Amino acid sequence: MGCNQSHYAPEVNLNFSNPSSPTDTKEEKIHAELESFFQDRKTLLTNIAEYKGCRDIVRQAMNSPTVESERQAFDSLLIAVNAIETFRVSSRFLERICNTIFGHLFGEEKKTTSQSDSHTFTIYQTLTMDLAEIFNFVCQFDQFRLIKPDIPNDFAFYRRLLPKFQKHPNIIVKEDLVADMAMFIADHSPMINSVIKALKVLVEQNNYQYRNTFRDLIGTLANSCLRSLRSTNSSDLESKIFIARTMVISIVVYDQIENHVFARDSPIKTRECIMALKSQFNDTDSAPLLRMIRYSTLSYQTAPEQTQALLDDV
Repeated sequence: MGCNQSHYAPEVNLNFSNPSSPTDTKEEKIHAELESFFQDRKTLLTNIAEYKGCRDIVRQAMNSPTVESERQAFDSLLIAVNAIETFRVSSRFLERICNTIFGHLFGEEKKTTSQSDSHTFTIYQTLTMDLAEIFNFVCQFDQFRLIKPDIPNDFAFYRRLLPKFQKHPNIIVKEDLVADMAMFIADHSPMINSVIKALKVLVEQNNYQYRNTFRDLIGTLANSCLRSLRSTNSSDLESKIFIARTMVISIVVYDQIENHVFARDSPIKTRECIMALKSQFNDTDSAPLLRMIRYSTLSYQTAPEQTQALLDDV
């Protein structure tokens, strides 16, 4: 799929409101794997949004360390850490399923490029919608994660108390999971990075033969979302934010792998995407998305001054 006379990836009509049924058994199987995750995502988002932390009871146990105070602290930490474990498990699932989704879309993109003028996103509408749903979830989750500083502190004290209470019947995160959990907690954007890891592995394992396909596919997704935002007359704010989140995560993912989303030869109309966010939404709705573009991309510091000026106030 060439870019014709432009270096930008093309724009296609994305059918997020009423996607068609799966095109083939592979698409149907992938979609079925996602059903339980999609059922659980609201709970995951609620749990991260409402995560209160155990600061007070931990402080009490640290200031007055007795068997009883440490047990009370551990009981509270156990609930918190078991919830964090569901986040970690979900991130691993996303990494695996995104590898599968992109593997299928990349392979089919090569076929559609050579066989017809149809685009993968218009043919595989179910998977395209699934991908957009995933991008929306990771965007929302990681925005909440950034404002939860108690998570690493809670886990640090849990880890400290674990040897004393390792026979507790409700322990899920045991010693053999501690190291993996620590790495997950240290990541401030764990869900977005799950998507990025999946893509990096896919590109590297296939000797970079998918690199151009990745650029075209993610570029098309971002630019098509931009087109949808510009052309929609809908007053449905949630639908517009859904499109905007998909666009922003496409920008972040692209830059995390290619490191030039702001460059002149980027396939994504990044500056226009930023301007659309600022014009289509009020500050409350646009600011978190604009901050994600500014702080979650790798190449922002080398972006043109005019582009950086658009994000100076977020």
